[in-house]
Parts: sequence; C-alpha cells; structure tokens
Amino acid sequence: MSNNYSVFYSGTCAGQILCLQPELTPLSINPMMASEQQFPVDGLLTTDTVVVNCTGNVADVCVTSSRVPVDGRIAITFMNYGTGAATPYVGLYRILVFRELTT
Repeated sequence: MSNNYSVFYSGTCAGQILCLQPELTPLSINPMMASEQQFPVDGLLTTDTVVVNCTGNVADVCVTSSRVPVDGRIAITFMNYGTGAATPYVGLYRILVFRELTT
C-alpha cells in the first residue's frame, strides 16, 4: 500500500489528497444485483470522502459507490449487470481519499 499526501488550499478550506492501493478480494455477486462489501484499509477516517478505482476489469461488474462506515474500513458497492454470477476484480484497487484539514 502506498501513501501520497498533497495539501491544497482553497479560500478558507485546506485539505489532503491521499492515494491508498490495497489488495482486495471481493465476493461473487448474483446477476442483476448490487452488493456492498467491506474491507479493512488502514488510515481511513469516517470523515473522508473516497473514490474507488480498480486496476483491472471484469465483464458486467462495476463499482457504483464507496464510503467509510467506520475508521479503518471501506465499503464498496459493486453492481453485476450481467445474466450470470460474477466476482469483481481481485487485486490492486486505487482509493483516492479527500480529507479536510481542521484547525
């Protein structure tokens, strides 16, 4: 997992952008269904905004949303829009974390 911090300032708002790259192993999803799955990811906070991108593709499966339900865990919703069960990509994921800095 790698961490890249950038600090940005916009008016009175300051924040960090963090890139995490964990290896994830999602479970299979039934056809025409969405499934939220949770994974441990060190460094995440419930106040973070996260964007998830997987580094590989699986036909008929996509990431539809992500959130941080508790510190140190990410919840990713996968959608299988195919006609058969499918497992989301197993491997390296990129998680962009947007974190507001408080004074």
